[in-house]
This record gives sequence, C-alpha cells and structure tokens, in this order.
Amino acid sequence: MTDRALPRIDVAADVLVCDGQTAARPPQGARVTVLGRYLVDPAKTISDLQEPFTFHIGLREHFECGRQREGMRGDTHLDSSHAVIVPESDGVLVEDLGTMNGVYLRITKPVALEDGARLRLGRQVLVFRELQAALASQPLARDLSSPNPGVWGRIDVMLGPGIAGWAQALTTSIVGLGRDGVEIPFADDPFVSRHHCSIRRSPGGPMIEDLGSTNGTFKRLPLIDRVPYGSLLLLGRTLLRVDAV
Repeated sequence: MTDRALPRIDVAADVLVCDGQTAARPPQGARVTVLGRYLVDPAKTISDLQEPFTFHIGLREHFECGRQREGMRGDTHLDSSHAVIVPESDGVLVEDLGTMNGVYLRITKPVALEDGARLRLGRQVLVFRELQAALASQPLARDLSSPNPGVWGRIDVMLGPGIAGWAQALTTSIVGLGRDGVEIPFADDPFVSRHHCSIRRSPGGPMIEDLGSTNGTFKRLPLIDRVPYGSLLLLGRTLLRVDAV
C-alpha cells in the first residue's frame, strides 16, 4: 500500500492554506467593543461613536451584558442582566435574558418581517403587523367590519409597553419610512434619514430593507439567535460590535 501524503497546511494570521487552497481561519475568540450611547446627541451620528471599552473573550466563553457592566453603566434601558454573548466558530450566539427592551441587530441586507417584529430606527420603536396573520387568529365567526381598501399590514408606533400611539396602514407594495417624502414620515426625529428604510410586500412574505441610512435600521432578535461576526447590536441605548480574533 502506498502512503498518501498529508496535505500541506500553512497557518497565517487570518487564513489557512491547504494544498494551495485558502480558507478563512477559524476564530480563536472575540473582541466585544462597546461603542457608546446610541443617538444621544443630534449633532453626532452612529459613525461618530468612539471605542471606549473593549473586552477580549475566548471561544465559547460567556460574556454577560447589563447595567452593571463597565461601559454600559448608566443606561437605564438595560436590565441588570440583559443578554449573554457567546463567540462560536460559525458566528456569535446571542441570548436575550427575557428583557423588556430586547436585543436588536442592525440589518445590512433585506430581511424577512414576521408578524409582531419590532424595529428601531432613530428614536422610533415600531411593531409590524401583518393583516393575514391577524385574520388567521380570529374566531370562526367573521366580525362585521368595513370593506378592506387594500390594507395588507400596519406599522404601530410604540409609546410604551403595549401602548401604540398611532398606526399606519400599509396599502402599497413598497412603503417608505423616513423623515420626508415617504409614506410613513417621522419629520421631528433628527436621527432618521430622509429615506431611511422600506417595507416591501413580496411573494415570499414581507421584507424590510435599510436604504443606506446614517444611523441604521435595527430589528429585534428572538430570545436566542446566532449573528455573524462584525454585527452591530443595540441593547437599550448601548451600541456594541462583536469581531472575531
């Protein structure tokens, strides 16, 4: 039997080379950077935030975020134990510890919108409701109601826990949200871009897309989820980033 030569592996800083083929080097851990308070000063945008606090954690090490953590103290929108971040080989595991205000992910591409999805853009906290999902939850007997002029969903603007200040019906296939010249305007919010994001009705279901806004569009994560390295997470008013190292 002829011995088979083992493939040659060269270890570099960021890549592995195996018989001439390169691949991303698996992470050895993560760097959690607390970028600062999100949207406090209207004169500053998300890109103006500094990097005052950085934490290095090992692979599969649990990093707890909360009101007592250095760099997060003073954020009254955080619970004492708010979330846990665990770096893994294929991404970052994020667990919301059952908080009121949740953990939000900045979206970088169009993502699906399920009924009840919570969104943050500028200082706005929004809830998306899909009409079909609401009708499916009705009892067998149909309610007497007005004729539907083509409404397929709505956006609730939340003023407190379970309190919708007002709602905007979605009637067109693409609905723009922003400060001006859109279907759902937030003219008094200086942190919202003119054309901030859009919600689209598609055959595969509703989608939301950020339109290159200055301060980003954030969607609330489920209680346990996995996000890519480099993601921006918003907890209360604290913005942080998790990078692979």
